[in-house]
Amino acid sequence: MAKTQKTSVIAAAGRDGLNAVRYAAYSLSGSAYVFLKPLAGGKVLAEFEPKPGVDARAAAALPARFRQELEDEKFREKNSAENFSLREFLLLKAVNYAPKAPEPEPDSGLTPKQEKELNDLIHQIEKEIKAETAGGKKDPLGITRTWEDKYGTKTGNKKKR
Repeated sequence: MAKTQKTSVIAAAGRDGLNAVRYAAYSLSGSAYVFLKPLAGGKVLAEFEPKPGVDARAAAALPARFRQELEDEKFREKNSAENFSLREFLLLKAVNYAPKAPEPEPDSGLTPKQEKELNDLIHQIEKEIKAETAGGKKDPLGITRTWEDKYGTKTGNKKKR
């Protein structure tokens, strides 16, 4: 059985940020066991031990992948810090949502007396229409007949698709 080769990288926690180092190390935890050790001077030692089943070439690339992930994580932290006020604003807007007050009905420009007269007139016309239709008066022009009454329903040969 071959012994696994440990590799290590020293990262400056002060310059890179301790959280960035931790997140970059965590991103490699699928292919290697990662051990972080604090060193003097604000540095962190990241040791990588490849997990079983990881080939030698992938194991040799772990330090380079760690450095790349560290750079990506520093960019994410910088981007997050720059957009903090925007995220805070959007969150407050979402949490403190207040629906708009209902708009008042538009004023018709009529006085109450004119509105009453208009409503009475509408009521009178509705009564007349109802009386005409209930009286059974004939429709000489056939205006009120439906299409089916006038032409009947189509029966016959329909092509089936």
